Amino acid sequence: MKKRFMFATMMVAMCSTALFTSCGEEEALEGSVEEQFKFGELTAIANPDGTIDISGHIATNTKLKEFALYNEDGSIAYDFLEANDQVKTKNKELDENGKAVKDKFFELDIKSTGKLPVAIYTLRIKTKKAGTFEEGIGEAYKFMVGTGANDTLGSQISLRDKKCFKLGDFYNTEDGSLKNAAYANSIEIYLTSDLKIASAKGLKVATTTNDVRSQEEADAIKAALADAKVYEANKCVITTTDCIATYNIEVIDANAVWLSGVRINSKGTLKIDTSAAFN
Repeated sequence: MKKRFMFATMMVAMCSTALFTSCGEEEALEGSVEEQFKFGELTAIANPDGTIDISGHIATNTKLKEFALYNEDGSIAYDFLEANDQVKTKNKELDENGKAVKDKFFELDIKSTGKLPVAIYTLRIKTKKAGTFEEGIGEAYKFMVGTGANDTLGSQISLRDKKCFKLGDFYNTEDGSLKNAAYANSIEIYLTSDLKIASAKGLKVATTTNDVRSQEEADAIKAALADAKVYEANKCVITTTDCIATYNIEVIDANAVWLSGVRINSKGTLKIDTSAAFN
């Protein structure tokens, strides 16, 4: 009798253990949802006042732990989690513990608001588990530029390529024709005789008595040059070559300067949109 009782007790214990394990496995299986996260279409949008906005497209089925634009010193320049109502609303709809949720998935276009200055930034996004995205925005530049009276340094400037050109680099001095269209197409600004920055469209191309070019040829050269909007108040340039840059002029002498600043152009997954400045 005693043996039968012990056998029955063992059977009950074994069945109880099997039932508990089965329920646990079932719950784990139901709660196990693969995290999905994707961020793309990163764009720096140039505003007509010389500032920028950052935009992109995000798709995820889990909460975002971090979504911010950081300054060089690590401080937050813009927090999308706090400033973007769409992101905040969708985050609340997802599982509060941050796990991926089976039937919850959102896609939305986001854009910063508040007119960010042109600077060096890092955009960083992290989900609660494993999804990450990081992209550097902007880089420093510095090179020498001359005025039209400088014998060695060019006054025509390409911020996109961080180079300066003399007139002879892109047009034939003998017959006045366009010699290098690629160089001309990259030139957005020039250094004036009083050491200021101006749009390349302001370069003097009209014919003179000593110029072998016809007016038509002169106009063709001017049309080949790129364009720029120069904002002296905040020392910023926006170009038709999809470049956004700050600038600082350090005078070397009457005919030469150091041109420096921060330049943002298409790099990695980052694209530039300067169309608003020229509409």
